[in-house]
Amino acid sequence: MDISLAVLMALSSGTLPSVSPSTAVCAAAAGDDARIVTWLRGDYGVLGSRSGQPYTGQLTLSGDEDSEVLGVSGMVHGLPRKGAARYVRCGPDQVRQLQISFEPGQMLYCVPHHDYDNLSRASCTRSLSDPDGDQELWFQRRAP
Repeated sequence: MDISLAVLMALSSGTLPSVSPSTAVCAAAAGDDARIVTWLRGDYGVLGSRSGQPYTGQLTLSGDEDSEVLGVSGMVHGLPRKGAARYVRCGPDQVRQLQISFEPGQMLYCVPHHDYDNLSRASCTRSLSDPDGDQELWFQRRAP
């Protein structure tokens, strides 16, 4: 239902329409769409900012050539970081995001891109919409 139509109906009737719970915002990519994640394998430097405080780190994304999930390991902000990275499709437009899951239940969502030198870069936040402006920037130092 168009949101403007729902608001108009609610205003005219004096009650809000019932809305069914939405499905998950993101779903795991599958097949060739998921295996593209292997293009991101390599060593990365990390620059970040959380609550206005800068930090740095290093990460490695590793996995087999035909893997749909990469292992993530390294040190960021002086703490060990271990997790898994995979592509997901998010929202009604099915926008591809790189989702990194860390222990215990922490997530990063990244938008990867490639530069002219064929190395990957990524802009990451802790949620799909991060109003605090916290971010991590990953830059690939070495590809496998």
